[in-house]
Amino acid sequence: MDEKERQQRTTIGQQNSSLEYIKYFCICDCITLGMPEGYTAMGAGLELFLSKFQPGEKYIQPFALKIPKNKTGIFRPFAYKIPKKIDAFLWSPFHDALSTYWDLGDDCRHAYRFKGQLLKRLGLASKLKAPIIQGIRQQLRIMDKKVDRIWNSPKKILVFYDHSRLKECPAKKKLNIFNKMASDILGWPVVQMKLTKYDAKGPSEKYTKCWWGWEHYSKEAREVFYNEIKQITEGK
Repeated sequence: MDEKERQQRTTIGQQNSSLEYIKYFCICDCITLGMPEGYTAMGAGLELFLSKFQPGEKYIQPFALKIPKNKTGIFRPFAYKIPKKIDAFLWSPFHDALSTYWDLGDDCRHAYRFKGQLLKRLGLASKLKAPIIQGIRQQLRIMDKKVDRIWNSPKKILVFYDHSRLKECPAKKKLNIFNKMASDILGWPVVQMKLTKYDAKGPSEKYTKCWWGWEHYSKEAREVFYNEIKQITEGK
């Protein structure tokens, strides 16, 4: 998969999905998009998984039918498919660590990085206070139990972004805190994205205005990343 196709899957949501079976079910944002035999619940926060996701069901976002047709791309995905069976569950603290929290009127605190402010402008969301750290710690324990309960104890993997290119700032500090907290509480195997010689050291001309210091990994870095996941799940 090239970068253009990966970006398209991010905005348009063209992924292999099923309500029956997916080998790798990922709540990891863009880092797992395009992974062979995987499905990524892009933009789904921890509380959404705990509150709304059930095996064999589709969860439709409350704003799905309220977005102007000329603005649909930036608000996707509008729905998630949660399969009845998986072989492995992948979760990254990245999304929850860097999100703000929003009320969409469905009794769930939604975590969004950018989408919340856009929904607010359309009158479809109101901002909420972020959960306290102790509350997140409890949610991690509940997530661990729910994954085992609904999917009969699949392999579970923590996914960490590489943010070494990110300058020292509150975002980097928060990512480190969330990564350590998740690792300490869950104790799952960790797959850390690693940069290769093919990865940019900083923003290119193309990404000057949207460089965050963790995204836009090379194809080679992704292949190493996917192979590490396969090794953990299949012992290869």
